[in-house]
Amino acid sequence: MKKKTPLRKSRPFKELLRGLASIHLDPKYSDLTIVCGDKEYAVHKCIVCPRSKFFAKACDSGFEESVTNRVVLEEKPDLIERMIEYLYTLDYHLKVHPPETELSGHPDGENAEDSLEELGDTDEEAATACNTLSLHILMYSFADRLLIHGLKALSKDKVEKELALVRLDSSTFPHIISGIYSSTPESDRGLRDLALQMTMDNLVALRSAAGTGEESGPMAFPDSLAKSTPQFSSDLVVEMMNRTVAKVTKLGSTAQRKPQSAAVHARSGSIPQADLADAVTPD
Repeated sequence: MKKKTPLRKSRPFKELLRGLASIHLDPKYSDLTIVCGDKEYAVHKCIVCPRSKFFAKACDSGFEESVTNRVVLEEKPDLIERMIEYLYTLDYHLKVHPPETELSGHPDGENAEDSLEELGDTDEEAATACNTLSLHILMYSFADRLLIHGLKALSKDKVEKELALVRLDSSTFPHIISGIYSSTPESDRGLRDLALQMTMDNLVALRSAAGTGEESGPMAFPDSLAKSTPQFSSDLVVEMMNRTVAKVTKLGSTAQRKPQSAAVHARSGSIPQADLADAVTPD
């Protein structure tokens, strides 16, 4: 039997994506404009609104945007461009500008830019990798605010992949933790759980001078980071307690399944008393 071609790899699907990708660069049939500072982006309501509850509400709820067909966003242009790219192609590609990436504010009112750690003496390759990660974190937060669930899930996947590749040291690790915890609300566990998993998996290395790299240096996870990011510290303590309880519970279950002692079998009559004496009497 001929193997069925996955939808994403089928010719009609690729043709559809090419068609969508082509119209997002052509304002000819556009009926909505996204404004960011002095930049304007022509888009299509039939593409944008079904994918984003934010745009749907702006266009359908009698707001000014529904009359002017213009939506103003106070965001970084790079994020808006990548968001539009995703809406038309189901993916986005970053343009990373080393050595540093600024983080914007988030719904809780904190300013992520204020909590961003400097990359210091980190080499250019590590700084670029960390900046790439930071942009994916920002995209996750941006997608959450615009209620674009597919983009949020995609950016989370990209963050997870980058976390597995980045070298964790005294510059990159605080940068990552601060970026995640300052750009996401407490109720959103997506990236925060990834940060906890990464920390627990590398805790010994992070508390040593080398981090996950080969060269020694300042501790990647210093006490100052725990003090400056209390929500992260609280989450980490809870995760440690949960893992400890799970481990103890598992050990307890294993112990209960072990064979009973000779004395217990003797009381039940299954082992002769003479054999029991031989078993418990020292040589």
